[in-house]
Amino acid sequence: MGNKEQELSVVESVLRRTKKAWLARLPILAVLALAFALAPLAQADQKVFSGTGDGTSWHDASNWFTGGIPSAIDGVTINKSNLAVIVPDDFIAQSIIVAGKAVSNLTIEPFVYGTITPPTPSDPALYIRKDGTVVLSGAGIIVMKGSFKNSEEQLATESSVMILLQ
Repeated sequence: MGNKEQELSVVESVLRRTKKAWLARLPILAVLALAFALAPLAQADQKVFSGTGDGTSWHDASNWFTGGIPSAIDGVTINKSNLAVIVPDDFIAQSIIVAGKAVSNLTIEPFVYGTITPPTPSDPALYIRKDGTVVLSGAGIIVMKGSFKNSEEQLATESSVMILLQ
């Protein structure tokens, strides 16, 4: 075997070992790549109602501190003094917290369909804290795929409103 043949043999041997090492690590690298790719999708924003837009509408993006109307992956907090948020159209959220430090109200208009889906069914979908009120005014359906928590206040409902706990 000549010098060139020996060099080629050594290079081929190194390449085979390198290829085996990379192939052995490939499943780990694939899992890490997938985790990094999906991480932003799994993280929920916490949308806090500021009232800096029109001051009342859920669907006015300027009313939310983090900008944008809440989506299915967003937790929502309505906790500003003497605030009355109105939901005039269908909505989705990961969770909704009303009040806690300030008197706050959430009014859901007639014929509105809403879905609140927390990460797990044992997590609160709707949490009405002290000094918070949720008013369902008229026919509509709110689907909560989590628990309902209420501290000190009553959930105001009318006979034509249906709340489904799933």
